Amino acid sequence: LTGAHDHRMITALPPTVLVVDDEPQILHLLSLVLSARGLETVGAGSGEEALPLLKQRGFGCLLVDKNLPGIDGIAVLQAARREQPHCATIVMTGYSSTASAIEAQRLGANDYLEKPFADVNLVAEKVDLAMKARRAALERDQLWERVRAIQAELVGAGHKLSRAETEIEMFEQVFGLRVQEATAPLRQTVAAAAARSRSVAASGALTRSVLMDAADELACGLHGGS
Repeated sequence: LTGAHDHRMITALPPTVLVVDDEPQILHLLSLVLSARGLETVGAGSGEEALPLLKQRGFGCLLVDKNLPGIDGIAVLQAARREQPHCATIVMTGYSSTASAIEAQRLGANDYLEKPFADVNLVAEKVDLAMKARRAALERDQLWERVRAIQAELVGAGHKLSRAETEIEMFEQVFGLRVQEATAPLRQTVAAAAARSRSVAASGALTRSVLMDAADELACGLHGGS
């Protein structure tokens, strides 16, 4: 992962935590605790130092002090959300307030910690939970991407099938017209022959009727003469 354009290619959440704090002892303490959990840690003593790191490599979690001198923790948080949207984010501050917590969560922080820490192991647990949540979100997003790809393939196959059916229907229509055109003379010949046949039959019936009437008259005349 090397920047904003590469985060779309991420396939797994890196097991690395970026810790940003201007107190060296805090950096050292958190590095020890998180390393004991099997997590690699990268420390940055300022926001200015943290921003390039977010562009250079991927992180599974950002643990940042809100009240950094210079580029503050909120700016670092915003950069992380922009550069690495699947990275979990936890904001720390020694100046606790409800407004600070709301602001951090509004900007996308997964959790909020107050310094000094009541239990440093709680920090590790929060990091672990935040990374699990982000890992689940990443897997969900990847699943949806696969579903959308399958849907697109099915739609494409449906369009191809629809086009094939349309082409078959057009072929049948054209073929039907061609058959009609090709057999038109034959059908006309058959119709004419049928008409002549009916005419001849009618003429034959008329001739028989006239002959029978003449025969009857002749028979009557013969009887009368005798």
